[in-house]
Amino acid sequence: MTQHSSNIIRHYQTVIGQTFLLIAVLGFAGCETFSKVKVDNPVLGPPPPRLTANDEETPSDAPTVTSLDEHQTDIRLATTSSDIVDKVTEDSQVVATVNGEPIFAADLLEPFQGGLQKAQEAVEQGKFPAEVLEKQKYELMAKSVDGAIERKLLEQGLKKTLKKEQRDMIEVFLDQYFQQEAQRMMAKDGIQTMHEFDEHLKQNGYSLSALRSSFEGRIMAQEYLRAKRGDTPKLTREQLMSHYEKNISEYTNPERVKWQFLLVEYKKHGGRQGAYAVLNKAVQELKEGADFTEVVKKYSDSATRHDGGMWANGDWTTPGSLSDEKVEKALFEMPVGSISSPFESDTEFKLIKVVERQDSTVTPFDKVQNQIETSIVKNGQDEATKKVMDELYETAVIESIFDQKEEVVAPVMSEANPFSTDGF
Repeated sequence: MTQHSSNIIRHYQTVIGQTFLLIAVLGFAGCETFSKVKVDNPVLGPPPPRLTANDEETPSDAPTVTSLDEHQTDIRLATTSSDIVDKVTEDSQVVATVNGEPIFAADLLEPFQGGLQKAQEAVEQGKFPAEVLEKQKYELMAKSVDGAIERKLLEQGLKKTLKKEQRDMIEVFLDQYFQQEAQRMMAKDGIQTMHEFDEHLKQNGYSLSALRSSFEGRIMAQEYLRAKRGDTPKLTREQLMSHYEKNISEYTNPERVKWQFLLVEYKKHGGRQGAYAVLNKAVQELKEGADFTEVVKKYSDSATRHDGGMWANGDWTTPGSLSDEKVEKALFEMPVGSISSPFESDTEFKLIKVVERQDSTVTPFDKVQNQIETSIVKNGQDEATKKVMDELYETAVIESIFDQKEEVVAPVMSEANPFSTDGF
């Protein structure tokens, strides 16, 4: 993909967040609810069980399907085994319907077009078989379809709440804004006509109509969700303090210690007696005033001996984190700077030294007040979002080729495979 294709895609991903424009139009049109909300990315949890066309008839007020092809008279999902991989990955293939409105393969693959374009070039160069790419596309779509269904439901929800004149105003406004931004990007990248720009995007797996549709749909979905969730309540200091006191353990920092150890293993010295002889040499040098770090480097069998035997690379140890209860008990009882008596097990001797210890502390309320408020607000939004989505799913008629029981297993991707999702 060329540089200005990447620029336009990144630009519209940014523009999607600039929903103050839509809010202004809705407010001007008299839609009071939407004039009060801000927009962020919706937090969508796992969807409830879906209704399908076999479970329930399509509601009489379901949105009318507008085909992208004037010769296409109905919307049909892929149904055969060959369709699952071969046809489903065609951009124009319908892979799901939401209350009769289609979701196309292109809708799901749009975020991955940069990587897919490179992968297609690799296929054309004979580096990988085309079947691998097609199956990888299928996997990408399977992972993306639930999010697309949720956005479609939210978009439909907003459209149902608006009067015709409001919808018309939004359409005109968004189209004008989209055209202005497209012209600006064309001028920046030296493209002269809209037709030339559209053709260039199509060569890279995009189109102006697809970008325009995605732009509008995402904004509408976010606006509907924010409006249905309602305004975020203002929390008082008393409410935040109450949460802090009830969950004080979350803001309590446990006692912790940093320590060194010297390890002498039986098997490396011909058994317990040989290991004991080495331990005695180490203890004698320590009694004579030798530095613990230097003694560790000289006698320890641990891989950490080169660093002076610091446990966990010098990180903190907290109560309950060690399997050896005797060692842990000593670490939190010994004076800082002191060296223990030898600890003996079935396989080794061990000496420990406490380097640093901090007592348990409680983070003051004022330092976590903002964190508490953010957490409470987010939890409330998550619950409200789930409620909104549950209501939409309850009456929705949804069909998806990914709900079919026949499973298509994509090939295992090696680290060198450019089709790996990590590359997208």
